Amino acid sequence: MRVYLIRHGETDANQKGIYAGWSEAELTPKGMEQTDRIVDFLKEVGIDGVYASPSKRCMHVAMAFMGTVPVKALEELREQNFGVFEGLMWHQAKRQYPMEWERWCRDPEYRIPGGESFSEFYSRVIKGFEGIVAGGAQSVAVITHGGPIKAILSYIVCGDQGAFWRFKVDNGSVSMINIAGDGYAVIEKVNCTFAVGKWL
Repeated sequence: MRVYLIRHGETDANQKGIYAGWSEAELTPKGMEQTDRIVDFLKEVGIDGVYASPSKRCMHVAMAFMGTVPVKALEELREQNFGVFEGLMWHQAKRQYPMEWERWCRDPEYRIPGGESFSEFYSRVIKGFEGIVAGGAQSVAVITHGGPIKAILSYIVCGDQGAFWRFKVDNGSVSMINIAGDGYAVIEKVNCTFAVGKWL
């Protein structure tokens, strides 16, 4: 089974450095261009199905495959719910909610007011990923966010969230996992982006 992990194109929130986990954010012109390239790439490699976060920025890619392959929106693929931090830059969140910010940074079990803890987020994403793998398709695209992709890569590498911060996942990037019949997973590509006329 081949799994293509796709991060959505750049949004205005990404551009401004704003937390927009469960909040909707509009794609920038650059993000729209990245989306078009992702769609072209997936059509070229061929996929049997698409799983996507319900966020509009992810569904932009998924909708291009409606009517050609099965497309399913999965709540488990959403970004972390940042609660009271949503709509703020990191330094604004730190200033407005100093105690909450400090606890969130050092305790993965701490639930952000109005949001979720890192551990809750991680467990949710991995549950969704395991469901996708159990589906048994030959080649699928998972259209999601930076956080879920890093969570999945960390899970493949060490079985837990320990390697989460070791990965860089850019907007419009592709990472690829190959999963053998016995469930053994190999990460073949990480954070490939389109530049100088090709995927790097």
